[in-house]
Amino acid sequence: MQISQSDLFIGLGHHFLKELILAADKIAFQAGQIVFREDEPADYFYILASGDIQLYTTDPQRVIHSSQTAGEIIGWSSLIGRDCYSLSAVCAGPTVLLRVEQERMNAILARDHEIGALFFRHLAGALGNRLLQLYPRVSPTVATQ
Repeated sequence: MQISQSDLFIGLGHHFLKELILAADKIAFQAGQIVFREDEPADYFYILASGDIQLYTTDPQRVIHSSQTAGEIIGWSSLIGRDCYSLSAVCAGPTVLLRVEQERMNAILARDHEIGALFFRHLAGALGNRLLQLYPRVSPTVATQ
């Protein structure tokens, strides 16, 4: 996986990406394994290396979002100052994730404010895109502009 090709990480520079990779733990999951549950402490965020993650609220049969694109972030609650995850994440098949501790990421971002600002602009765009994908599921009459 080349996370540098992910929309979230484009333009952040080799040094930042190297620090991020060094801060990450690579974890393999089997189908059906829970990555995190809604309302658990949001101490980590995850980068999808390969596989399929399904996000849901209280009903695992009602998938809110499915992530299958390498480089996509899961568990972004830890990045925006939320204490707990807002959704649960389960692996729909064999999945590999890079897990980064919130405090380590904050330290990396604090070292270079320009990179930090660019990262959060990219994150805002990614979250906005996810929100637009969810609108038709929540209300078919909501126009996505």
